[in-house]
Amino acid sequence: MRVLILGGGDFVGRALVDAALDNGHDVTTLTRSTPTGRTPVGRTPSRGPVVETLYGDRTTPDGLAVLGRREWDAVFDTWARAPLVVQASVSVLAGRAAYY
Repeated sequence: MRVLILGGGDFVGRALVDAALDNGHDVTTLTRSTPTGRTPVGRTPSRGPVVETLYGDRTTPDGLAVLGRREWDAVFDTWARAPLVVQASVSVLAGRAAYY
């Protein structure tokens, strides 16, 4: 399964990344870049595959542009603090993911 995790760098997102990888899924994350203080996502070679990490700030108008026109089987959105931002993500990914 191709999985996109929005906010996969910390807390719940990190746990989702680990669970998806442990179950053999291909994982892509969208996270804010490290200059904003966020931690890049990935695994060391001893723990298994490295996650594809895309950087973007969903609170900006072009923050989801890095996703391009790609598609995923499932999207996990770990951030519900700003409903308008989540709504924008849902709109951008409509028709590009079987599950959100």
